[in-house]
Amino acid sequence: PGIGKSQVVMIEVPEPPREDEGGGGGGGGGGGQAQVVNPLEMQKFILQDTSKLLAKSGPAQFTDLKKDQAEANHYTQLLIDQVQTQTETNPRARGLAAQLELALSTMQLSERQLTKAKRDPSVLAQEFAVATLTKAAQMMGGPT
Repeated sequence: PGIGKSQVVMIEVPEPPREDEGGGGGGGGGGGQAQVVNPLEMQKFILQDTSKLLAKSGPAQFTDLKKDQAEANHYTQLLIDQVQTQTETNPRARGLAAQLELALSTMQLSERQLTKAKRDPSVLAQEFAVATLTKAAQMMGGPT
């Protein structure tokens, strides 16, 4: 009573295409190409799904979210490992690695809260993870 919450909505504004980018030619199938995994996008979906749960949802409703969070954590760790290989030769990589490690720590907190079926603390951790992953994407030259 007296508390209202709305659905979480993500708004992204893509950068306009650059003049030096070619406009045409979609690509064909990528036979054998590695799948690109984006921890930021994964975390956004986890946040949206967690926000949809009722505050007093039972543990069963958190099972899939916990699995999704663990998977996002795994991919974030792989990204950190990849960036850390460049920290000796690229000073910017150190800052990026630190930002990704901060994101991972909040993602791990989210996973612990999901294990306990605690929606609100999970959402708070996930919101911070989205913010830090967004900052990391900006550092990598992604959308600003």
